[in-house]
Amino acid sequence: MTKTAKNEYARLKKENEKLLKLIGAELKKRSVGDPNWGHVGDIGHTKEQMLEILTFLRNAHDEDLMREQIERELQS
Repeated sequence: MTKTAKNEYARLKKENEKLLKLIGAELKKRSVGDPNWGHVGDIGHTKEQMLEILTFLRNAHDEDLMREQIERELQS
């Protein structure tokens, strides 16, 4: 099959959706009995990376404003 933008977009979108499911599964099974600050750092780093992705996907021109909006959404 010849690569086209349409085909590549569809393939990558499907792979991204699978990645989200895999990430969700990892978060569900990742539990620590007695968390330490290293665990807090790991999960905080994960959150920062996901915030960056969501900000990018929303085409935010003002990243700080978008992050504030997302944080409000997380609290509701």
